[in-house]
Amino acid sequence: MNQYKLSFVVPSINPQNWPSLYSQLAASCAQHAFEVIAVGPFLPPPELTTLSNFKFVKDFGCPSRCLQIA
Repeated sequence: MNQYKLSFVVPSINPQNWPSLYSQLAASCAQHAFEVIAVGPFLPPPELTTLSNFKFVKDFGCPSRCLQIA
């Protein structure tokens, strides 16, 4: 069973913005367990890959397909 109360799906081609987005989500969800599922063609920044609640799926499709995959 999933341990997270909130899941954020991020289809994006701008992984350089993901650390900022993650920080904002963490500040907003301080009282809830959450996960971020990022989907896109580029690898995430290294600081995010060590987080247990950040998942990445590599896909070269359009954003709507990335959303469906996540």
